[in-house]
Amino acid sequence: MNEYFQTLTGINKVLYRTAYKFEIDYAANATEESAHQAGLNEIKRIGKLSEELSKPQTYVNLSTGKKFICTGNF
Repeated sequence: MNEYFQTLTGINKVLYRTAYKFEIDYAANATEESAHQAGLNEIKRIGKLSEELSKPQTYVNLSTGKKFICTGNF
């Protein structure tokens, strides 16, 4: 890994390390640079998902058919 990995904390460290290792182990012609990019892409991907889920979501109660809106941050 590289010095960028040392600057990460928490879940970002896990995401980066997992994507990096997967790229090195399973991608054809993987390099340290492509593994680094895979780690960065994974952090970015999960960040977008987290941001999207923090916005209000519309849910439907299947038994009544009524719609309600909440953030999902219980």
